[in-house]
Parts: sequence; C-alpha cells; structure tokens
Amino acid sequence: MNEAVPQSVAAAVENYLLDLEAAARFSCARSYRHALKPLLTLEAPSVAAITPLDMRRLMARLVHRMKPSSLLTLYYTWAAFFRWARDETSPPLISRSPLEGVPKPRAQRSPHRYLTPAELRAMYGACRDDQDRLIMLLCGGTGLRVSELLGLRWRDLDLVRGTARVLGKGSKWRMVSLGAAAAGIMGVIPRQADHVFSVRSRDTIRYRVIALGRRAGLRQRPTTHMLRHSFAIAFLEASGEDAFTLQALLGHTTSVMTAYYVRDVREAAALRKAQRVDVSGRLFGLLSAGPTEDIDARLRG
Repeated sequence: MNEAVPQSVAAAVENYLLDLEAAARFSCARSYRHALKPLLTLEAPSVAAITPLDMRRLMARLVHRMKPSSLLTLYYTWAAFFRWARDETSPPLISRSPLEGVPKPRAQRSPHRYLTPAELRAMYGACRDDQDRLIMLLCGGTGLRVSELLGLRWRDLDLVRGTARVLGKGSKWRMVSLGAAAAGIMGVIPRQADHVFSVRSRDTIRYRVIALGRRAGLRQRPTTHMLRHSFAIAFLEASGEDAFTLQALLGHTTSVMTAYYVRDVREAAALRKAQRVDVSGRLFGLLSAGPTEDIDARLRG
C-alpha cells in the first residue's frame, strides 16, 4: 500500500467537498460541510495523524450535546470522508481509517414514510412533461435511487423487453423492470445525449418531486426516497411479502433494510385485521357498523 502523504485536516475536508461538488452532489456538500466541522477541532497536524483514540474522544465530547441520531449521522459522514481519503486520493492521504474499531453510535432508526397509491396518482397527474413522468414511473414504480435514475444510459435499456441495467451502490449492476408506461415514454422521447435524463444534478430531481407534490395538493412534502419506499411497500403487498425478490429489485446488499418494509407491511395488515375482528366490540357487545379508520394512513407517518 502506498505511504500516506501529510495534508492538514482543513485542506483535506475542503478538497473532499470540492470533489462532491464536482460530482454535482451539492446538497451533500452543504450538509457534509457542517458534519465535518468537528474534525477541524482535532489537534492532529494532518489527516494521517488522526488516531482511533482521537475519534473516540471526539465522540465522547459530542455524545452529551447531540441526539443519538445526529451523532450517528456525523459518524457516517466521517466514515465517508475517511474512505475518500484512503481510496480516492492519489497518493492516498491515509493508509487506514481512524474509525476502524471505533464503535458506531446507537440510534433508533426513524420510521419510513410512504405515499399512498392515491397520492402517487395525484403526483403523476401533476406531471408537466415526460421527464416528470419518468421520475414518477422509475422512482415510484421501479424503486430507483436518484443516483441510479441519473445514471441511466440509453445503451443500458432494452425497450423491447422493458428492462434496464442499473448501476447501484457499491458499483454493483442489477436488472430492473421498467414497466410498460416508462418503456413507452422512452421509446418516443428524443435521444440527445448518452444519458436518458438531460439534468445531471440530484437536487434538480429532488426539487421537481417537491414541486409535483405541491401541485398535487399533498399535505406532506414528498421526497425521491419516499417514492422508493412506496414502491417497496406496494411490491410486498402485491407479491405476498416476497422480501427476497424485493431485496434484489432494490439492490440491497443485505436483507436488513428490506426487513423494515416487511415489518411495516405486516404491522399495517395486523391492524386492519384487528379492526375487522373488533375483539373489544365482540366481547362487550358493542360492535359498530360504522366505517373503520384507514390503517394504511399510518404508513404515511
């Protein structure tokens, strides 16, 4: 392995943020700048001089000032920065991450938020052009991440079969089904570049989704990842909780993330069944013929 070269923490952080901006990851660069500030308080003369003990002490100082979920976010941001310093700089700034062996903060995962089929249809009806429609059909109907959406190239599509080859996290390829509607749109729109989408910024896609939600009259502000979550829930309900297939479709490395969707589907199904049975009403002779609450609404958070 190449020997690490000395570079101040401040200079390395700035170079990392510039690389994010060069990759059009502007929102990440803004949020990461704040999350990386605690590293600037370390007294290490260079990034390579940061030790696991330094990181343990830094986390010990912050644990009393921050929520566990916020500290976990910092941990993931630091880990991404150190991976960049080790793997994506030439010569490498560090030979190994100072977070290796440092326990990850524990925090309760925030519940996923979903859009109902009615909300998704309302957003699709609010689309103004084919780019908007493809965002909805591919993120909400196929479960693509924003990065995967922007990475779609014409040569990776098979419109006859209705499939696409997608580059996901960890530079792993997978096949997804486009659906007849998305394949039909792609078959008629002009091909002006290598990529299907003319925009190259993730923020542009996110803002378009927010605008669609506003025009559709949604009470909550939708995000691109909510579209992905909604696809996962709809697939599980339609496939009889086929979590193994969903894991492959979403590109999850492990079944841990997929299990969250299975849990939510089962909880909603259990509540619907409990309302239909109405044990309390049966036991006490108070059965009501009125409409029951829409349990699926709890998935929207």
